[in-house]
Amino acid sequence: KNTKGIEEMKKLFLVSLCIILAFSLFSCKGTKAPEELFFSYDQESAFAQALSQTYGFNPEILLQSDKPLRFGMDLKLDKFETAGGQLGFDLAGASVGCDMTASGDSASGKMYFNMGSIEFEAGMRYVDDGYYINLDPSADEWIDMTEMFSAGTSEADTEEMEAALSNLRDLQKVLDLVIAELSNEMNEKQKLVLSEETVSYGGISRDGTAVSVTLNGPEMKSAIVRVLGALKASDEAYSFISDLSDTELTKEDYEKGLDEYIEQINDSEQPTENDKITFTRVFAGNEQISMRLEFDIDGRAADIELITLTDGQNISAQLDVTLSEDGYDALSIDGSYRMSEGATEGELEISVPGSEKIEFSFEGTTKVDGNKYTTDMEFSFGAGGVSFKIPVKIVSESDNKGQKLSVTVDFSLPGTVDITATASFSVSEAENYEPVTKPENLLSDEEAQKVFEEFFGGIYLPGFSSDSTYPTYPDVDYDGTLF
Repeated sequence: KNTKGIEEMKKLFLVSLCIILAFSLFSCKGTKAPEELFFSYDQESAFAQALSQTYGFNPEILLQSDKPLRFGMDLKLDKFETAGGQLGFDLAGASVGCDMTASGDSASGKMYFNMGSIEFEAGMRYVDDGYYINLDPSADEWIDMTEMFSAGTSEADTEEMEAALSNLRDLQKVLDLVIAELSNEMNEKQKLVLSEETVSYGGISRDGTAVSVTLNGPEMKSAIVRVLGALKASDEAYSFISDLSDTELTKEDYEKGLDEYIEQINDSEQPTENDKITFTRVFAGNEQISMRLEFDIDGRAADIELITLTDGQNISAQLDVTLSEDGYDALSIDGSYRMSEGATEGELEISVPGSEKIEFSFEGTTKVDGNKYTTDMEFSFGAGGVSFKIPVKIVSESDNKGQKLSVTVDFSLPGTVDITATASFSVSEAENYEPVTKPENLLSDEEAQKVFEEFFGGIYLPGFSSDSTYPTYPDVDYDGTLF
């Protein structure tokens, strides 16, 4: 009897079910009646769209274009100072990044690194499942890295990726199954209650239809048993949960484990009608604008509310979480976000009895100049008598062909460190794109080995030394001048 496998399966099932049910808190696509929306989870939120548009983000460029795309990334340290002075070399001005163009299953571009006197650039190509690099931009000499990059990642990683995709497909099917069973249970027992409700926060009010379901102890037990029975008969659920298990889980063990689980629930002490859970979602049209979850089970209670509102120009959101046990507060989370006329502010407080309150806040302004959005924000953090502030500048520029985004962070702790860093990202349709071809001038193994020796042997970082051996092409020992 595979007792260990069955017990592990039960734990995995509980975790998986929590993940699955969490997805049901999202909104849904399509034009549906509120009672149909209640069990939906995959809507494109107007709130999320308004939020991204406020700061000029246009992530859909990756999905909208079928043309070759150019990707750029750059991380630069504008300032790096420590209380003890420099680290033997100056990091200020150091940068690392890449510039790539991709189309279909091929890509080409370069990566670069610059730190004081150390500077290099390497060309890269990926074509016909082959990887090639060029360590000397002045010479058209390429090194075939396919075997090295593919070593240990070929069949094993391919199988892992295929398994991950299969798990996602199975999760989608399991999610649909759970939602369908819960929906049928609620509809058959006529548990859904509709009412009109106005949701207001941060100066925004919207009228909507509230859909609520309240279950007492016996009703919760019935719904759980129904879901478990459906999962037992589902091949996708078995595949999903068995793939998460560290030990082999046969279909027989899976079904037996769920039978035992159902039997334990049925044989357990009957929950009382005082045990109660209420879940409410409020919809304006087809968009969720509020969600509330309240439960009180065996002395443990929770009250959770999330509001997300937008009137097309302004945005407001609120999160309130209170967890308690036997009438005493155990955790409190209060969060808010507001955006109006380019001004943004938000707060988050986390309180646990007997511990210092954690406070996080931010405020900022966004200026728009054509397609360019510049946001200056300041984040504040405080806990246990320690507090600090971090200025952040976000610059975003987009059109129907691309998106540019840069984030600059100033971080300073008196007497410790002072850093200014900028991360830049860009994606756009590639202009004058030339199809990637396999390099004609490929170096032999011996020639490639010499290039690697010269390349890495010429890199020296002051203040560092080591007797380590470094992996090269294909396997060369170095004299420790890299570090």
